[in-house]
Amino acid sequence: MSKHLYIYGAGKYGVLAALDCEQRGVKVAGFIDANADKIKTRLGVPVLALEEFYKNNREGEDVFIYISLTNIQIIEQLYFQLSNLGFKFLQDFDISPLISVAWINNVNAIAIELHERLKPGCNRSFYKGTGVCFPFEESRGETVWLWR
Repeated sequence: MSKHLYIYGAGKYGVLAALDCEQRGVKVAGFIDANADKIKTRLGVPVLALEEFYKNNREGEDVFIYISLTNIQIIEQLYFQLSNLGFKFLQDFDISPLISVAWINNVNAIAIELHERLKPGCNRSFYKGTGVCFPFEESRGETVWLWR
């Protein structure tokens, strides 16, 4: 059974993400947005508030939420909201890589634990995502610090 894709964020970046997905043959089932009461539809699919989406989809529908927002504080809050509702990061929701690039330029340091032994490939993904943004690196065990 394939998952139904919902884009969180019905603004410019959400529309761009949806168009990119559809160009790749992935149908978007709808959008989730805090302003759903004002927007109603986007690209011919419904725009739902998170509460409405959760109420409508907690029984049966297998969904994936693609977060396409630019405000890192809102993304962080949304991460915890979705986690508290039982959604699992990377299994049930993810953050647009385009958005990651937008906020990483505003970060001066990162400390992260990488568990390559539990999830092979996570080190490579992390370094690919951070690119050459951080010229300084130190690591101890599974903890890596990057800074500029």
